[in-house]
Amino acid sequence: MEEMRTNTAEVEALLMASDARMKEASVARSDARATVFASEQKDSVMIVVEGLPEAPDGMAYQMWLVSDGGMRSGGMLEEQSEGMLSGMSKELGSSEQIGISLEPDYGMPEPSEEPMKVEL
Repeated sequence: MEEMRTNTAEVEALLMASDARMKEASVARSDARATVFASEQKDSVMIVVEGLPEAPDGMAYQMWLVSDGGMRSGGMLEEQSEGMLSGMSKELGSSEQIGISLEPDYGMPEPSEEPMKVEL
């Protein structure tokens, strides 16, 4: 319950930031659509994705923060409802894209395949 309250507070802080912006975009190389909320002021980004195929047992979708300096994990996407996944990272930095790849459900230090990308 405490974790849910913390997550809710983080999402509210992101959405209420004075520089918060929302963008809807296609997820490259897929039929999925994403809605991205980002704030440089809060150094946070949240993505909601619909339309990705269901992950096989033992696998999950991982979010990657992509910048000129490379790619780093933004955490695992969590299923919110059937067909909808979301994830949030509090380390937006200078990221220009969010990548999404199918990885073992415990996550990987780097993507095992070229991630599908969403422009920020």
